[in-house]
Amino acid sequence: RSTLSSSSAASDVYKRQIYIGETVVSPILLGDEVVGARGMIRDITDRVNAEREIAEQKDLLDGLLQNAPFAIVINDLSNKITVTNPAFRKIFGYSPDEVVGQNLDNLLSTPEIVDEMQAISRSGMEREVYHTGKRRKKDGELVDVDIFAVPFFVNEEKYGNLTFYQDITDRLKAETELEKTQITTAEILDSLQDPYFEADILGKIIFANNALARAVGYGQKEDIIGKNFRHITDRKAVRSVFENFQKLYASHEPIEPFNYHYRRKDGQVFIAEIVASPIYEDDQVVGSRGIVRDISVRIEAEEVLRQAKEAAEYRAGELAAINRVAEKVGESLDLDEILQSVCQELATIFEVTNAGVGLLNQESDHLEVVAFYTVRQDEADARGNVISIVGDPRLEELFQHNRTVVIGHTRMDPALINFLNLGNRDGPKTTLLVPLLIRGRAIGTISLSAVDQEHRFSENEIELAETIASLIASALENAQLYAQ
Repeated sequence: RSTLSSSSAASDVYKRQIYIGETVVSPILLGDEVVGARGMIRDITDRVNAEREIAEQKDLLDGLLQNAPFAIVINDLSNKITVTNPAFRKIFGYSPDEVVGQNLDNLLSTPEIVDEMQAISRSGMEREVYHTGKRRKKDGELVDVDIFAVPFFVNEEKYGNLTFYQDITDRLKAETELEKTQITTAEILDSLQDPYFEADILGKIIFANNALARAVGYGQKEDIIGKNFRHITDRKAVRSVFENFQKLYASHEPIEPFNYHYRRKDGQVFIAEIVASPIYEDDQVVGSRGIVRDISVRIEAEEVLRQAKEAAEYRAGELAAINRVAEKVGESLDLDEILQSVCQELATIFEVTNAGVGLLNQESDHLEVVAFYTVRQDEADARGNVISIVGDPRLEELFQHNRTVVIGHTRMDPALINFLNLGNRDGPKTTLLVPLLIRGRAIGTISLSAVDQEHRFSENEIELAETIASLIASALENAQLYAQ
């Protein structure tokens, strides 16, 4: 005889949709006898679904709260703690029963930081707040934390604030160790005798040691940090340096050492060798680091060795040339044949266009060409050409002072030009005249004519020509003795 209520599920046969209903039933009485029932069914599908969704969201939020790796605190408008999570207990040592209802600022502060905490709590009621500081644990120790506070709303009404704490002790310790390592590394690099640098991909120096600063003429490394590499690079070497570093950035590999011409603050240029490798950040090349070794001493030593090698090779060539001339002189007793062979050998040794031998007449006032060789087929034989040595300052200097002379074509007397067959348009431009000396007196000369007007006979060439001239003079003296 009482009213009953219940909920049940019903199915719409046509739409195949399931509904949730609530049924209210009361009996139908006929006298004192129940003869039937009457009731109502309310559709509560939406309400039940909403309750399920709320329950799921609550479970999700509870799961996030319980499993979050950082401490979470929900405070009401009076800044009293209403909810904490396990991470809060792990960081600060308090259980939920110990903190719920407590004022957050009084719980975690010390006299030194209470004002800071209260300011953050007030701001966190109105806006997002980020801060890094220290907070007190249950045992009284202070812990370094990152703090994030935001206003917290329930049903669109402000409830208080939500505060997050993350323990950064390990991070700060790692940063401190990294800083110590960086300081130690910088000290080690500053102790190096070789200049060291680090640069970004645009060539800006982001680190240097004092050795590099001294090498380029600055007082300390701070004077060059921030400058571009081109400020300490010789202008002629800028392109080469750029291309070498581009190879490094393209290949992501260290490059072969290359010569580097650097410019000091005072403008002096020196040569060094760079050994460089890439700097990586997150698998990306962001710059380069390397050592600059001064190789000026090595370059100078290499130059000395090169010159010594060239001198030795040239000396060997000289000896070979002298030997060849000596062989020509000793091959025959025929003076004309000897002199002609020697002229041909002279043209080969000195790479000149022609070579000749001239002898003084008995009066010692005229010079006659007695032997002549030319490499040009169109050049006439100069043998038999005669010139007076009187009035020609160059010839007078040669014969009066027994001195070798070098004559440029433009400074020759026309008679001397004709005498040496230098009159053609494409003829030689420079001539070397070496006296033939017998017992301190010049009896003739050998002539060597070069085609290129820019040619300069070196001291070594002149010395070699004078040595060969002494061999020819000896042959002439022997021939004279043989004739007597």
